[in-house]
Order: sequence, then C-alpha cells, then structure tokens
Amino acid sequence: MIASAVEEKIYLIRSSSSNSTYLSVEDLSFYACTREPDADIRTSLFCLDDSNLINLETVPWIDGCRLASYDLSNIDCTNLLIQAEYLKENENVKMTKLIKIRKVTSVLNQIANGQFDDGGWGDPVSTAYAIFAYSTFIDAFEEQLQDGMEWLKLNRDNVDKCWPEDDCDIKTTAKVVSLLRLADYDNNKRIIHDGEIYLTTMQNKLVGTETWQLNFKPNITLDNNTPFLQCMVNDSNTTSFYMFSKLNLTANTTTNITHTPSIMQINFSAYNQRKFDVACTGNISANITTHTGDPTLIYKAGDNLTYTLPGACWSDKVKWANCTEESTLYSLLTGVNSYYRDSAMLYIQNQTITNSIGSYLDDEDIKLDGLYIFATNKEHEEKSTALLSKNSSELRWLYYQQNNDGSWGSGTALNRMDDTGYAIMAIESSITEGSDEVLEDAKDWISENEPSSGWGDIEQTALAFNALKGDIRPFVKTDPTHILLTSTVQEVLFYNPSTFNLDQITMEFSSEISKAVKIEEMSELGPDSARKIKITQTGIAPDENNGYLTIYNAGTQIGNVPVSVFKYEKIDITYPNSLTLFGKEAALKLDIVKSAATFTCDVQWDNDDISSKKSFVVSDQSSVVLDITLKNLERRQADYLGTIVCVSGTNTKKIPLVVNINQYPSKPISISPKNIFINKSEEDFTFTLQNNLNEPVSVTIKFRSSEPYYQLESSNIVLNPKADREVTVMNLIPKGMNLSKSNILEAESFGQRESITVITEIPASSLGFVLFSGIAIFIIAAMTILGLVFRQQIMSHVPTKMITKIRRMPFVRNVTKSMGTSMQEDDGEEVITKKKVDTERLKTTIIMNSIKILENLKKGEDDIKQKLRFEGFTDEDIANAYKEIEEIEKEKKKFNDQRSTIAIVETMNKNSAIIRSRLKQEGFTDRQIQTALMSLREELKDKEKKLRTELADHGINVDKDGKNGDNKEKVAFDNK
Repeated sequence: MIASAVEEKIYLIRSSSSNSTYLSVEDLSFYACTREPDADIRTSLFCLDDSNLINLETVPWIDGCRLASYDLSNIDCTNLLIQAEYLKENENVKMTKLIKIRKVTSVLNQIANGQFDDGGWGDPVSTAYAIFAYSTFIDAFEEQLQDGMEWLKLNRDNVDKCWPEDDCDIKTTAKVVSLLRLADYDNNKRIIHDGEIYLTTMQNKLVGTETWQLNFKPNITLDNNTPFLQCMVNDSNTTSFYMFSKLNLTANTTTNITHTPSIMQINFSAYNQRKFDVACTGNISANITTHTGDPTLIYKAGDNLTYTLPGACWSDKVKWANCTEESTLYSLLTGVNSYYRDSAMLYIQNQTITNSIGSYLDDEDIKLDGLYIFATNKEHEEKSTALLSKNSSELRWLYYQQNNDGSWGSGTALNRMDDTGYAIMAIESSITEGSDEVLEDAKDWISENEPSSGWGDIEQTALAFNALKGDIRPFVKTDPTHILLTSTVQEVLFYNPSTFNLDQITMEFSSEISKAVKIEEMSELGPDSARKIKITQTGIAPDENNGYLTIYNAGTQIGNVPVSVFKYEKIDITYPNSLTLFGKEAALKLDIVKSAATFTCDVQWDNDDISSKKSFVVSDQSSVVLDITLKNLERRQADYLGTIVCVSGTNTKKIPLVVNINQYPSKPISISPKNIFINKSEEDFTFTLQNNLNEPVSVTIKFRSSEPYYQLESSNIVLNPKADREVTVMNLIPKGMNLSKSNILEAESFGQRESITVITEIPASSLGFVLFSGIAIFIIAAMTILGLVFRQQIMSHVPTKMITKIRRMPFVRNVTKSMGTSMQEDDGEEVITKKKVDTERLKTTIIMNSIKILENLKKGEDDIKQKLRFEGFTDEDIANAYKEIEEIEKEKKKFNDQRSTIAIVETMNKNSAIIRSRLKQEGFTDRQIQTALMSLREELKDKEKKLRTELADHGINVDKDGKNGDNKEKVAFDNK
C-alpha cells in the first residue's frame, strides 16, 4: 500500500528484499514529496563521478508528491545523487538522496563455465570453492551442486577418505571439508562425515598418557684421547646428566674400542608443546619416536638439539609434523568435535602478537588473520564465546591494513583478491547490524576491478562472489519503468536481466488499484529473457489512481513497479513554468497523460495582453503545442495566468495555467554571412555578430563538431547594446593539404542560436590530374550539349531503341555520371536532370568529409565511428557514408581502368568496334549499326562550330583539337 507521505523527502520504490546498493541494470523509481501541495517539484540525477546531470520528467503521485523513474543501464556511474527542487516563497528548496551503484558481476558465469562434464571443477579445492559459491542459491543451482558433491565423493582416497585421491594430505582435506560446511552441508553427507574423522585422527593432540622415547648416542669414537662424552638433558620439568665412557680393555685384547653405555633411551610422558634441550660435549645422533613407534625426529649433525612437541594443531602433510596456521584454521571451520577444536583454538590464540595498532598472527598474513577472525566468530555462533567485534584489537589491526582503494595486500588486482576476500569474510562476521565503510569500500573495489576475462581461478572467483552475493540476486524490470494504464488493454514488457531462471513467478497489485486492474498470468521467465504481458482495466474505479505491482518468485519479492490507473475520463496536463520569448510569438508545450477518452480543451487567459488558440482536441497524442501571442512588442518579464478547461462527456477538468514569460522585442543576435566557402589554406576569414537588443548580451561561439583546422579569436564575446562586431577565425590548414569538409559555426545568446555553414574545399595541387580532369569534363560536356541540341535530328535517322542501348553502355553512363547528371528513358525520350542535393545528401557529405579528415590524422575506423556518434550521427548515417566512400573508390578504380573508353565521347571512331560488339549482342544487324553510327558522326561534325560557341558562353575556350585553350580558365572552372 501507499502510505501518505508525512515527511518532506525523497522515497525510493524498491522490492523489500533488495540490497541497499543498486545494480547498473536496475530501474530507479522514486517520488519526492513536499508539504507545499501546489509546488512545482523538479527532479534530476547528478553523477558524482563525472558531474553528469540528467533532468527527469515527473508525474503526479500521491498528494504533494511527484514520481520519476530512470533505467540505470543508461548511465555509467557508481555514486548517483537524486535531487528534487521546488520554489517556496521565492527561495529554492532542495532535497537529495545518494545511492550507490555497482556493475553486474559475471562471477556466476565464470563459475558455470569452469565446471567440467564430470561434475567437478578440475581439482578438489576448486570444486569445493564452486560449491561454496553456488550454495547461496541452492534452489537455482541444485543440479550443479549435486554433480559437484558426487565428483568429490568419487575422487578421494579410498582408504583414508581424504583429498586429493593420490597422496592425500591434511591441508587439502581441511579446505574441502570447511568449504562444504560453509556451504551449509552437514555430516549427514558421507564425504563430510568421513573427512572429519580423518582430520580428527590427524590432529597433533596429546592427552598426556602417551609415552614417547628419546634415543641418543655418541657420534664419535671414545678412546684414550676422548675417554668420555657427557650430555645434559633439560626438559620442561627436570635437568638430567648422562655419561658415555671408554670401555677399559685387558692386555693383549684386540677387540674394537666401544663405549658404555652404547645408547641412552629415555622414556617420557608426551604432552603438547613439551620442550627438550640436549647438550653434549661431542657430536651425537638422536631420534624421538611416538607411542606408536613412528619417528618424529632424526638428528645426526651436532652436539646439541632443541625439540618441542607439536601443539594441538594440524600440519600440512602428516601427523606430528610442524604445525601450520592455515591447516589449523581451515580445520577449525569443520565439524570436528569441539574437544579437539578447543585445544586447537587455544593454540592459535597463543600465536597472536599485540602492538600499538592491534593484534595479529605472528606472520602478519592478511589471509590468515582474516581466517582467524572468521573462525573465532564462527565459534561465537556455536558456543556464545566472545565475538571479535569491530572494536576488538584484531579488527583494529585488520582495518588499518586496508589500502586506500579499498583492497588488502599488494601487487595486481589478482594478487590482492585472496587477501581482500578473506578480510571481507572476517569483517562481515564481526558486524551484527548495519553496514561498514571499510566493508563497502572493499566491495566497491572488487566490483570496479573485476577483470573482463574473470578472476584468476575458481578460489578468487568464489571469494569475489561471496563478497558481492548481496548484489547477485534475481529481479525483474519493466518497460516502461512506470506503468501508465491509459487504455482498456495495455501490453507491458517484463525483463529478467539476471542469470536466474525464475520459474515460480506470481504477481499482485496493491489494494488501492487491485479491483480496477488484472494481469495476464506469467509463471516463468528465463535468464536474460523478456516477455510482453497484458494488463486489463476491469472498468471498476480504483480507490486511488496510483499503486504498485509487486512481483514474487518462490515467495521472494523480486520487483516493485509503480502503476497509475486512469479512469476513462482522466487527464493531466503539465507544462514549463517559464518561457523566454523573442518578438511576440512563442510555443508552449503541454505534456498530456490521459485515459482513452477524447477531450476538448479550451484555454482561457486572465490577461488581455496574451492570446492563443481558443480550443484543441486531445485524442491519442501525448503532447500539444500551444502557440501564444503577446499583444505588445516590448522588453518585459511577467507572470501570465489562465485556465485550461478540458471536457469529456460529463467530466470537466480545470487545470491552472501560470507561466512566467521573459519577453525580448527581437532575437538577441544576428550573424552574417550564413555561408562561408574556404578554398585556400592559411587564409583567415571573418563574420559579423549584431546585438539586436537595447542591453548588453554575452555570446558564446563554438563549432558544433570538433574543429582542428580553425581557431576562434574568442569563444565568449560581450556586445554592447545595438552594437556589432567582426570576429576573426584563424585558418590553420597546412599549405598544400587536400581537404574537403563542412562544419557549423554556432553563436548562442539567451538560449537562442544563430549559425554559419563553413564549407571547406581545398583540392590537391597535382597539375597533371587537374589538366586531365578538366579536359575530360570539357569533352564530356561538349558531347552532352551536342546530344541535347541535335537530339531530334539524330533520333529521326537512328532507331530509338538503338540510341537507348548506346546510352545504357557502362562507359557512356560513367561519362554522364562524372558530369553530375543522370539519364532516364521514358517511352524512348531521354531526359537529363541535375542531381538534387537534399538534407540526407548533405549529411552524408559531412560524414564523408569528416572520415577523410580523421583518416588523414591517422585515426582508426573504430575511433572515427565513435567520434561521429559523439557528434550526433546515427550508426545508419555512418554506415551509409562508408558505403558511399566504398562505391566512389570502386568508381575511381573503374574509371582509371577504363580511362581510354572515355574517348568515345570525343570521337565515335575510336570505339566503334566496342559499340558494334555491344549492339550485336543486343540483336541488331551490321547494317542497322552502321546506319546509326554514320548518322551520329555527320550530325556532330556539322554542328561543331555551334558547340564551341555554346561552350564559350559557359566560359570555356576549346581549340580545334577539343582541348582547353586557357589553362587558368580551366583551373577556375575545375575548382568551382
């Protein structure tokens, strides 16, 4: 339900299960409320990352509130400020609300892509991490989880039930079992039950009743020079002395010299961390064996040794080896009996060091410190032991180690992911409610630094998932984001942008509108899929016009969409509250939201100084432009009041009209000339700005598109009342550069723009090419004019069909095309028409010129397309320009390849064989072909003199050989 707003603030419309952070593909819907019922609330979005401002359209919501919505996929921003403003007693009142946006992570896709056909992820630890990640959505990934668990069962040691299958060890098994426990599996699963038995048997725990043995003996020969060797054995309880002496021999005895005794054997009670120091006067050999006879120490190199029995911990590989904190911490996260875990936890706690910053494990490893805090707090959940909260010395130390960007560790992002992931686990376990700045910074770092190819391995991917799992959630969005029901039946697009298969969807309208509308059933919507659903008005009036459509999947809310239901005679009109007018006339846009009914609206002004069209009809349009006229031509700013009265059937709606009009007697500025043509490099040009008002104006000048070849003397100019000014534009085009382009130079003042089209056509300075092109053009022009003048005479002697065939030949078409003319047939009559240059052609030319410039600047195709899109051209416009460039290049190549064929227009004899061959292919006889060619030659020869006269009238002098007699004249014509 919609509760009446009691506070003046911004309210977000979201599903109840949503995370506080928005995803970059979500819809943002909100309404802003004020206690001023008639206030004109304006809303906008301001991105704090790049200062991008987006103004939003609003519609009435509940009393004193207006609603706005926006698709966040249209903006690249992580910190977005929602702004709402209105005027109160001529003062601007502003409300704001900051939201965080994270991009949609692809970690679930990375995990899915890593699973092999056998159900595993390559090795036991990777498989366990994947199961840990997937378990957050156990219903959605049930099949993948079952396959992974089965793979772990089949790929373990068959005797000891540990991992890996070949040469299993303590550390790997502890990791696997702890991750399965964190995935909420218990020891009803065989692999967990068996694994925890293995870990229990492999712990270095002594109960104090076991007897171990210390054996040592001299590693030297005792003789007359060294008659004895003495050892001192010091343990945690006592100090004892032991003597090895030379054996006295009788005379004539030749036996080897030995010593008494030959070896010392000391049995002792074994308990964790009992320490032995053995110091002798000579080298010795020693070993220690356990109560099961397994050796734990073999010593052969020295006269003293120190040995400490292991603590109640776990080693990496075998029992009784040195303790490792990592294996012990993972084992603490399993379901091993608390009797064994308690002693191990005590061992770990004794390894911590405390300094002025806080407490940490002795090697300052972030990953291990994170595991230690996490394991300690897991014990708290089970036994209500002390919680390591954010105020504890352990958390203080961990917080202090965080990098400024939110990560932990050093090196690349991949190198820092492990430390950051475990630090996040530790911090999350210490927070009982609310959020934490350190935690949010860390999650932002993971989101912003996720590699496009994925994290380094499944472990890092699973840790990233664990950090961002609050952002990885199913949700549904709609198009439109705010559903306006203005007709009896209306279709709405529902879209699932997530990776979840939503197969238990239910939807319901809030009580305010539930009896007025019903929706088509939709029970399933697959990942990244969309479907149109019909919403029908029942004809029963709603209690309120506004409400919500709430969407659920398996009972979890995944969407909350604002809905407005309009009665069959409902209309709402909004308009700008201010207007700037130059002269006496302006257009006021009225935005309309209405039901299906047709309305007739009248505009009634309270003041005689303003008038407009008296009435207009609104049927299915969403806006109407109201042309208004002021009575006097003057400089004035005032409020104009009126009423819009709209009638449909028996329903009448009166809408107040209040518009502040800022009137100027004329447009503020004029600019001249309207077109500038540049055909020389390094030559500056000027234009004139005129202030038409009786007050100073500030004018902003700029090129519409990026302009590397021209530089304005100033981009901002202040003109005195009724004054004009000549503005210089510096020409930076390098001498000798071939450049063809156009741009728009804009001058703006008071929101009104005036423009100049600047066309640049500077040809290459290759004289040979110019001469050749000119001669070719003149010959073609001459032939075409002859054809026009004597067409009737020629047509009377030559079959029409044959002349048509000649004109259709490719080389004849190439000649006419190069002249800028087109040839058409109409019942045998040929019409030559000039090309029409329309808006689309001009647009294509501008794009083609821009492409040439950017290619000269060594820009690649992708950069060029991106630049053109930035300048406002569509992908279709750009594609058409590239296609035309390609066609031009083909024509150029074709022209170069067939350059000799152009001479047919100059003399028919040179190509008579080609003409004959082509016409014979068309079925004409040799006699018909000969008659046609002779008729054309005779007519052309007789009228040669008249042709020269016609060309001379066009400023072209042609000598006897058909060549241009005046090269300067020719160059000028060619440039034109």
